[in-house]
Amino acid sequence: MRLSEIDVVSNDVYLTGVPHEQFTFLRQHAPVHRQLVPDPELEDQVWVVTRPAEIQRISEDADTYSSAYNITLRRLTACRSFTQPIYQLEGLRGGELRARMAQLIARHRGVARAATQAFATAEFALCVSMFFLQVWLAPHTDADPWSDLRSLWRPAQAWVGTLEYAAVVCFLEPFYVAAGFGMYLNRRVELEAWDIEQEFRRAFAR
Repeated sequence: MRLSEIDVVSNDVYLTGVPHEQFTFLRQHAPVHRQLVPDPELEDQVWVVTRPAEIQRISEDADTYSSAYNITLRRLTACRSFTQPIYQLEGLRGGELRARMAQLIARHRGVARAATQAFATAEFALCVSMFFLQVWLAPHTDADPWSDLRSLWRPAQAWVGTLEYAAVVCFLEPFYVAAGFGMYLNRRVELEAWDIEQEFRRAFAR
C-alpha cells in the first residue's frame, strides 16, 4: 500500500465498512497526512490525523486547528450574495476557485458590498417596524403609560419577536439572493462577451 492510494474520506470507501487497514497504515507511516479528495462534492484536500496523541492535542487547541474561522468569514463576508453562486454553480476547488473569484469580483466588490448594506438596512428597518407594530397592538391602560411595553417582556411573548424576525428574513432573503445572482450573471455576460468580441476581432483581422 502506498500513500497515494490512501482514501479515508470519500463516501464510497465506507460502503463496505470502515477501512481499518488504511488507518493502520497511516498510524504507522503518516500519522498526519494530507489527502487529495477525489470526490467532487467534498473539499479538494483534507488533513487526516490518526494517532491519539495528535488527535488529543488538536482537540484541545481549536483556535489553531479549527476551520470555523474561514467558514464564518465566508458566511459573513459583505460580498456573499455575489460570491455564493460561484461556490454553488461552478464546481471549482482550491487555486482554480480563488482565481475565478478574483476574476469575477474584480472592480465589483463595492457594488456587492453596497447591496449587502442596503438589504441589511432594510432588514433592520423592517424589524424595528414590526416591533413598534407589536407595541401599538399591545394592551394599554391609562393608569400605566408603560403597560404596553411591559406586556411585551413577558416570556410568553418572546416567540412573537422570533416569528417577526423570521418573517422579515423570509421576505427579504429571496430578493437579496436574486440581486447577488443578477450581479453574478451580469459579470459572466460581461466577461464572455469580451471573449467573443476578441475572437471576432482576430477572425476579421486575418
